[in-house]
This record gives sequence, structure tokens and C-alpha cells, in this order.
Amino acid sequence: MFPGFEHDSMDTNIDSNDALEIALEIAPTVEQLPEIKILAHPKSRHRVRYSSEQYSLRYIQTEKNDKFSYPTIKISSQWFGNCTRKLYIRVGLTTVLHDGHRYIHPYSLNTPSEDILNGFINPNENCLYFPIESQNNSFDEMSFRLTIVKTEQRNLNEHDPLKIFDSPNLVDNLQPVPTTAKKFIKFYKLTQSQLVFTIFEQINNNQMIPYELTTTYSNIMTEGSSKGENSIYAYFPTMGSCDGNEDIMICFESTILNVKDLKVYFEITTTPWCIEVEANVKDKKLITFKSPRCQMPILTAPVEAEIVLKQNGTTITRLKYVYNPKNLCAQCRHLSTMNNLTTLSDYKDSDSIQVVPQYDQKPNILENIVANRKEKQSYSQVSSVSPNDH
Repeated sequence: MFPGFEHDSMDTNIDSNDALEIALEIAPTVEQLPEIKILAHPKSRHRVRYSSEQYSLRYIQTEKNDKFSYPTIKISSQWFGNCTRKLYIRVGLTTVLHDGHRYIHPYSLNTPSEDILNGFINPNENCLYFPIESQNNSFDEMSFRLTIVKTEQRNLNEHDPLKIFDSPNLVDNLQPVPTTAKKFIKFYKLTQSQLVFTIFEQINNNQMIPYELTTTYSNIMTEGSSKGENSIYAYFPTMGSCDGNEDIMICFESTILNVKDLKVYFEITTTPWCIEVEANVKDKKLITFKSPRCQMPILTAPVEAEIVLKQNGTTITRLKYVYNPKNLCAQCRHLSTMNNLTTLSDYKDSDSIQVVPQYDQKPNILENIVANRKEKQSYSQVSSVSPNDH
């Protein structure tokens, strides 16, 4: 934690009935509460470091995003009808769902002290409270520079059961908790975590009122470099006709794990539209499926959608996909795709996911990608051999 920024006097654990009563007095009806929208999710894989590695701590980055480098949310302007309200965004770190609960993650969530000058840290719930402040009369977007500091394994031996998130006074005693660090980590799946965002309001006597219906969870972050379980190496095409029925392929770094639990969805995040598509597994590292018809009204311009991969109902990654209007000529689509040929260079800890141009789509394109990658790896291994090794 950052010394001097812990805030012990703020009461963030008031009785839920009192909170609801107060909230109803000072807020719109429950149905009218605007939600938080995540504009930029954290990367699906993140290198977590110990406190002894402070020199190399890195902020949580986002998946490939041309606008945001760090996790970013959007807050509706409806929250600011009364400029005297003291509103905060609480950012927390939780485990993934475990027996129906998310728990307060034991790895510390931190931010630079200058980013939270007018906010505070609640170490008991491992949460950061950022004030929602006006900047040029704009309240829309908030980005967060966050780091996760890993708990030493020796401190996880004989560790108390984790507290249920948002119910810190409750402890799940239904199952015996392992007393060794390795089993404790496996039991709570501590190699995975999620950010959680909630709007709070400070009222009389420093009480903090949560608006629980605004609570939004990020995609899952998995500890380690970008190479790992179900890491994606390449996908194509990145765009297609609004009529759908385009053949899409996703190539994974290694054999797909828990393939029966893998689901593929198409979403347009600016609308409620979301549809599951049937995916077929080929050669253990490749899935294929067809794009669904875009359900938006007649398109006059390209519309950005997302291919969402989920396992057990939890999002593991999101990939950009663009629906083109019917009247977009083949040549324009060709040029647009060429301009879209970029590697995802923001993946600083690993090789990039490769975006393959639509106009170069051939039956053997996957084999070419994989062969090219193996050739690079082979060259790297040869070049790394010292002359003394011969």
C-alpha cells in the first residue's frame, strides 16, 4: 500500500438496509440508476510481481486499444445532476467465481499516490476509491493506472479463509481451506482475478453508500505472460458483410483447454445485441465459425462489433470485428482491410496476436502462419546458442 493514503475513518461497511434506505432518498429509482460501462478491459494475461520487484512493477495494460492504454470506464452524465454530491468510483480486485462467491483477492491492488490524492485506500477490502471530479465539464471517462502486488507464498501458509467480496463480515466455512500456500492458491484460483467497479457516494458522517446495481466486473486476468492457457495467436478475417455467413478462424497458441466449456458470441457493445454462434474445433488449436447476420438497421457505414470468447460464462478475451454495409464495394473493402493489417504491438510481454488480412484469405493460410512462427522460433533458438556450446 502507499503510506499515508489508507483511510481508516471512512465507514464503507454500513448495514445494507441502512444503505438502501439512504440511497433511495438521495438517488433516482433503482430502475433509473445508470450503469458503469467498461470501455477498455484489462489484458487477459498480466505479469504479477512481488513487492521486492518494485523497480519493475508494470501498470495493468488493456487489450489492443487505439485510444486507452489502461483500464477505462464510462460514467453516465445522469449522475451529475447535483454538483454538490461527493461521488467515488471504487475499484477492487476479486477472485473469480468460486462456489457462487467472489472473494477479496489477497494480492494488493495499488495505484500511484498522485492518482488518488483526493481519494483513499481501504486495505481491509483491497479497494481504491477515486473521486469523480469534473474536468472541463466532462465526466464521461476515467482511466486507472493500477498494479497488482503478489503476496509471498510464505504469507499464504496457514492463511485465514478469504472474505466474501462486498460482505467482508461473512466467511464461507462450508469447505475446509487448505493450509499450504500452493493448495491455497489452487483452492481460490488466485492465479486469476477480476477488477470490479462500483459507484459510491459519501454522505453525512463520512458514510459511504454503495450503488450496487452499478457494479461491473472486468474480463478475467490470468497471471503470467501472454503465452498460456487458451492464448490466441491469430484470427481472421477481421471484417465482413453485414449479411453474415463469413468463415472466421481463430488459431490458439497451444491445445485448447476445456474446449467443451468454450463459447463464442458476437456483440455490438453500443446495443443490447448479443448472439451465440456455433463453433467447431479443428486440429485442437483452431476453431472455426460463421459470422451471424448483423441485427442493426440498414448500415450506411461500417459498424464495429466484438467476437467474445467465454468459458463457464466468464469472458476470456474480446476480438474486434467490423460489419460492412452491403453497398461497400469489393475494392473499398480490400483497401480497408489492407489498412487494418496491424500486429497487436501492445502485447509487450509476448508475441503479438496476428491479424490476417481478409484479402489474403486462402485455404492454407493457417499452415503458413504456423510454419512462419515455427521458423522464427527455430532461428531464435539457433542464434541464441553460444559459440562455446559447439
